[in-house]
Amino acid sequence: MSARASRTRERIVDIAEAHVGRLQTQLQQWGKKLDDLAAQVATDGWRGNLDYHKDIDELNAKYHTAQTRFVEFKTAGSAKWWGFKASVDHAWNDVEGAFAKLGSPA
Repeated sequence: MSARASRTRERIVDIAEAHVGRLQTQLQQWGKKLDDLAAQVATDGWRGNLDYHKDIDELNAKYHTAQTRFVEFKTAGSAKWWGFKASVDHAWNDVEGAFAKLGSPA
């Protein structure tokens, strides 16, 4: 492997590892917000609002999909980042959209 190829590979690994940290932090924040929303619905008398419950369930499913994509990426390793980037980005956009639909910032 040439020095240039080695530096490129190291750069990709560095970018991927930095991204993993950001993704992990975002997942933790989303998990807390989702828990807070679920607790709010349970305590604020929103039990009758079926649309809101449906939206929370949809958000929860998208959150778990994002978690799964993150674990797949993390398990595959940084060198394979580009192969997973599109599916991770898609899952992230879905979760952000579901939070926006609820009127809660992602």
